Amino acid sequence: MSDNPFSIPLDQTIAIDLSKAKFVKPDGEAADKWAEIFRQNLERMKGQSAEEREAQIARQRAQEVETVYRVNGKVVAMDVHGAGSTFASNADGQFSVQAYHQGQSYGLSGDQLEEFVSRAVLDAMKSKYGGALSVTKYEAGSGGPNAGQIEDEMFGRTATAQSTALPDKLNPGGLSRFYSSSFVQFAG
Repeated sequence: MSDNPFSIPLDQTIAIDLSKAKFVKPDGEAADKWAEIFRQNLERMKGQSAEEREAQIARQRAQEVETVYRVNGKVVAMDVHGAGSTFASNADGQFSVQAYHQGQSYGLSGDQLEEFVSRAVLDAMKSKYGGALSVTKYEAGSGGPNAGQIEDEMFGRTATAQSTALPDKLNPGGLSRFYSSSFVQFAG
């Protein structure tokens, strides 16, 4: 059982076909860009074999973590070197999205935008969580944790081969892993 009162066990969820979903476009061009990236990712997933999906998941899980945010010892967010951020809650994920759009409005891109977003997220997390927040940073290549290890800790999974697959009754499409997180990817 999750500590999150808003979590729903997977066996109590309903699959929703998003292939014809209409996307809300609150920020015009920026929202169109993210909606298109989302659509492209859905299309790629449809055309992937189970082996290709497994390989993609393995690559994502192996990415080095740059920053881990904990509140009272519990992981609430992480930044991955050059790949974006994952948040345990959508509310916290909005810090990153808002900072990204704000940075773009200032004309920032690439490394400058990534640094701006990182600082803004840190400031927002400090403001929200105060002294309960601890932040651990890892240099690239330092042997720090990978994204899979931190995701497992953040979402209550264990880092075993058995934890990466859904039970057959919950996995009629044969997907090897289910992910749900807020993320921002930086394009230079």
